[in-house]
Amino acid sequence: MIQPKKYRTTFRHLKAGMSVFHNDETLKIVKLRKHEMTEKGLMYHFDVIGGNGVLIGESGTRIYAPKNC
Repeated sequence: MIQPKKYRTTFRHLKAGMSVFHNDETLKIVKLRKHEMTEKGLMYHFDVIGGNGVLIGESGTRIYAPKNC
């Protein structure tokens, strides 16, 4: 199996139209639904194509994105 070239980024750098790898799936971000301040910090809620339709994470959490996005 060919491994795609990928790099690590954080949730705060994600934008609409980008693709990310999460739980062995490729998800395409449609839009930022909301961001809110919690005890842990800033939480981001994205609408995505793939998975269960929602991607949620803290601002500093690392996530993989393909190099060509």
